[in-house]
Amino acid sequence: MRGGSLGRPLYAEFSLGNYLPDWHPYEDYRDFYGSHEKLGGTGLDMLFHDLNPIHWWLGPVSSVLARFSRLSNLEIQGSDTQDALLWFAEGPRGFMHNDVIERGSLGRHIRIAAEEGTLEWHQHQPFVRVFEAKGNRRMEIPFSSSADYAEAHEASVEMSSILQRRRAPSGSTPPSGEPAFTYESCYLREMRTFLDAAAGKAPYPASIAGELRTVSVVDAIQRSAAEQREVKV
Repeated sequence: MRGGSLGRPLYAEFSLGNYLPDWHPYEDYRDFYGSHEKLGGTGLDMLFHDLNPIHWWLGPVSSVLARFSRLSNLEIQGSDTQDALLWFAEGPRGFMHNDVIERGSLGRHIRIAAEEGTLEWHQHQPFVRVFEAKGNRRMEIPFSSSADYAEAHEASVEMSSILQRRRAPSGSTPPSGEPAFTYESCYLREMRTFLDAAAGKAPYPASIAGELRTVSVVDAIQRSAAEQREVKV
């Protein structure tokens, strides 16, 4: 929590699963980058996305021990499951799982255990669960209490309207979700943030140093999986 009521983070568990053919239901999954590991597909691109917040929560990763697996019958070039043990420079440990084989899953699941409590979030829930050992308190903190909730909600409503007007050239358009939160609105806000930074209206929230750190960790994960050993970042 912002006030430090949970104390020092000790361990983090991060899991993300999505069935690859459901990513782009309007096209054959075998014909786009997601089915080719060498193009950054088979879920590897998601490692880049999700390591950024993991660094924000727990600090830089110092070493990794990873394993890639091929478990399904999907017609892809590469692994469909990636698992990594993470050692953080500031002391915490963690486990990161990613796959493209989970059908009907709820997306991300995050759990952070700290000295004085635990944080937990499932992607389908509009709140974060918190347990504070001091006082034995359990809480559900809604997203509506966040500083940028109004902006996020406005983007979701706008994106829902855009998707309803859109027609795919073939197949069907992916469902936009509930107006309260539309996942595709994250891309809308991302592009606006980039354009504002390019125009000098606002600073870009990510630094080159931070992005290079993420690339270094993903590289270490790939080398660890290939060489079957722990790799320092």
